[in-house]
Amino acid sequence: MKKKLLIILGAGSSIPLRLPSVADLDAQMAIWARDWNQGGRRDYYSDLHDSIDEYYKSRVVTSYPRITFEKVLGEMLALSRWVTPSPWGDTLRQAVCGHGPPSALFPTTHDYGTTNDINAQIGYLKSRLAAHMRSCCQSLGSDCKVFSDYSSIFRALRNSFDVGVFNLNYDTAALTAMPGAFTGFGEDLNFQPASVHSRQDWNFIYHLHGCVHHSLDRQRKKIRWQHDLKGDFDDGHDSFPDEYSDEKLLAAATLLTGGFKLDQLLPEPFQSFHSALVRHLYGADAIVIGGYGFGDAHVNWALRNRFTAGTSRPPVFSFDHHSAATPSGDDRWRTRFFSSIGAPEGFFRAGADLTGTYPTRPNGQIEVDVQHRLKHCRGFIEGARCLDEIVGWLQG
Repeated sequence: MKKKLLIILGAGSSIPLRLPSVADLDAQMAIWARDWNQGGRRDYYSDLHDSIDEYYKSRVVTSYPRITFEKVLGEMLALSRWVTPSPWGDTLRQAVCGHGPPSALFPTTHDYGTTNDINAQIGYLKSRLAAHMRSCCQSLGSDCKVFSDYSSIFRALRNSFDVGVFNLNYDTAALTAMPGAFTGFGEDLNFQPASVHSRQDWNFIYHLHGCVHHSLDRQRKKIRWQHDLKGDFDDGHDSFPDEYSDEKLLAAATLLTGGFKLDQLLPEPFQSFHSALVRHLYGADAIVIGGYGFGDAHVNWALRNRFTAGTSRPPVFSFDHHSAATPSGDDRWRTRFFSSIGAPEGFFRAGADLTGTYPTRPNGQIEVDVQHRLKHCRGFIEGARCLDEIVGWLQG
């Protein structure tokens, strides 16, 4: 009987396939925000981006957090609550601002006009993101050399393990590399939560934050699977918001992005997928973390709870362009990495060197922490050159 291997994929795993990075999407989001501004509509996205940047630079420090599109969208959600009139908005507004507006830059009125405008732009930007990712996936070159190496990693792992994948990306790369994997959706294209929770076999790919194959049904209450990426999709561009925790109002969407991720995880299929992540972490005999930036608290805590549960640690192989052994200035990835895997810094040592495998990429070194059963490869695709070592390490 094969051991069970859990794989968590982040954006870094698909960047070598020329799918968009966070920086690429930041640039696109700024363009879409300007498109929204056509016709005299206020561009709250750009205004908030500039405001966040001004806030960060208001103190002289060596570095400050990078402003990503997810950060700005999250602040837009928060702002929509602040400009919502009493008694349905954020009650802290009274304590901070009294009866005045939260900011002269974002004036509020006694109706819901500003709130509706902000939420409308959020819906528009999310829909543009979904459409853009679908377009990128349609041009994914599955016959190229890099994708061949990408697929070889999954093929080697599937040959040796019963594999389950939690994909934090929206794209189709892992689906292409693992044909036949269960996605949580049935032949009728509807989500099957009972199958997700009762399934004994692994061989699945669950898209924790949404997928380009997701589309809202006609009532905009459920997400269905749409095979044809060139078909018609409803990403909830102008859907009516629903109530979430603490009276937050969020509109239905096919992709989860921006702030309040825990609230966004409440609808299906996301709630079932997150529940399955926690369950499968405890059931895994080994874990692979590929290209994940450790920017999602709900994933980080699921990992941390597993690794600090007092039970024996499963072997872990991680992939990222960052170094686990060597600090590099303001390295938030490294800090969150060690916190999430429940291991102290300083135990990693350099091992094999794969530099030269991909001359255009300054990665390739393998680092090891034997005491905590951790290995780290600097680069995801580079793992195709050390598959025997990866499989052997994960087998224990």
